[in-house]
This record gives sequence, structure tokens and C-alpha cells, in this order.
Amino acid sequence: MGFRSFRAFNEAMLAKQGWRLIMNPLAYWARILKGIYFPNSSFLLATRGSHASWVWLSLLHGRGLLEKGLRWHTENGASINFWVDGWIPTLEGFKLQSVRPPNTDIQLVGDVIVSGKGWNIPKLAPVISHLELQAIQKIPLPCLNRRDRLIWHHSKNGVYSVKSGYHIATNLRAVKSASKPGSSFQPGANLWRTIWKLKIPNKIKNFWWRVCRNGLATKENLFRRKCAQSNICPICNLEVESIEHLLFFCPWARAVWFGCNVVFEGIIGRPNSTIKWTAHILESMSKPTAMLFFEKDYFYCLEYLEGEK
Repeated sequence: MGFRSFRAFNEAMLAKQGWRLIMNPLAYWARILKGIYFPNSSFLLATRGSHASWVWLSLLHGRGLLEKGLRWHTENGASINFWVDGWIPTLEGFKLQSVRPPNTDIQLVGDVIVSGKGWNIPKLAPVISHLELQAIQKIPLPCLNRRDRLIWHHSKNGVYSVKSGYHIATNLRAVKSASKPGSSFQPGANLWRTIWKLKIPNKIKNFWWRVCRNGLATKENLFRRKCAQSNICPICNLEVESIEHLLFFCPWARAVWFGCNVVFEGIIGRPNSTIKWTAHILESMSKPTAMLFFEKDYFYCLEYLEGEK
């Protein structure tokens, strides 16, 4: 499959179980969950509950992703809430933004469908915006009176797949990361391509990729995962041992750089991210100097890990 984010893949797999729950409500396991957690509603409207199991919490987590692409396919409109449900393919979130007027009798989508003729435009026009009216008019209506059904918007056949769910999850994570303060810098493909083309051992390339992805077993990361009792640097006992502290700001690290013939002014400051550092290194240094920089960092970390043992 070629996935790179285990979190996104796990979320896509959980969404698949939520899809199965919606599509097979009469299955034995689905009826058990309904009886325990949502006896009087549906899976999409179910709440967490006070004594939720790990299985139920996992399904709710997957439901969050499922809601990003789940919408109603309009047939007779008898099962779709006109104002609440997502059923318009070309609108954001598939839902209307217009507020329901107090004097309207429109409740279901079927209330604005004229059997055998199409949409009831005179009834729709006064209660929604012109843009929403145009979007509704683009929805084709079948000739036969069939039940509405839920479909996955991001696939041609309307069936949820882990592959499409994974792509949605990774895109959402990218947008979320870009919106965080101090993390607006997004590394381009050229940055990674330049690193991989450096004439240094592959283990050093892989090491620096892990540095940029915050993938080293620093005290900060171990403490966050409850694998260490403290997040303080065990050498200086002064600051949190983040990747930046480990590589540049710890007194021992500064001593290493002081004795190195690589001069890099960016080490003195406090950067927003290691990725920005890496991009600055590759832009401001010649390739031989950058290669020496990466190699020095790598062997410094090896000495540090040996010292901790």
C-alpha cells in the first residue's frame, strides 16, 4: 500500500470498522454495540458514554474521519434531514449553511421533491441562498422511488476504502500541522531530495531524517510516551531534553561544536524547528561543509548514547 504515517493508517482502519457498522446494522456485533451505546439513535449520533470501552472509543475515533467524506445519496429524500444532514456533494461539509426559517415546513429532503418532476424550486428559493439552490439543482433525481443511502464521497463506487481514508487522514494532518504557530514552514520535496543526494552514509541520512521528523528517543519524547520518569537532560540537568537541546544547546553539545571546524551561526539562536535549520544549512553551506555538519551531529549522538549506557 505504501503508507508512511502509521497514525493516519490506523485512523483509516478504524474508520473502516465504522463503515462496516453503518452498512451492516443487523450483524451480531453491530446489534451488541447498538444495544449498549446507542439504543435510541444511530452510530453517527452516538455519544461517548460514561463507561466507554476501548473498542467503542476506537470506533468513535474512526468516526471522526468517516464524517469527513460520508454523505447521503438522494433517492426519495425520505431519510435525509434537509437542514442537518450532509447530502449536497458540491457544498463544503455537504451541508447547508442557511439557517432554517421559523415559518417553513421543510424538514426532510423529500419535502422539496416533486415526484416524477424534480426539485420544487418555488419552495426552495425563499429559504436558502442562490448558491445553495444552484448546488441542489445539480443533484440528479432517480425515476424510481428508492430509499436514500449513505455513500463515501471520495470513491467512485461510493464504498469506503482504507486507501481513500488514509489520503484524507494525511491531508487533514498536514493542514492541522500547517495551522500551528511556529510550524508554518513546510519542507518541499527539494529539501529531502538534497539530503538523500549527499555523499554520506545512508545511516546518517536516515538519522537526519529522523531528526527532522522528531523521531529520536529524547527524554522529551520518552516522557511524553510515559517511557521515562523525567524529561530533563541527564547531562546538564537544566533544560528539557528536546532534539534541539540534545544537538545544539546542551553545554556538552556546545563544547563539541566549539571544537569543530564547522562554523554555523544558526546554532547560536533558538530556531522554530529543526527542519528550518536543515533548510538553512543546505542553503548557506557548501555541500562538503553540509556533509561534515551532518556527520559531526551523527557521531556526536552516538557518543552521547554510549555515555548514557
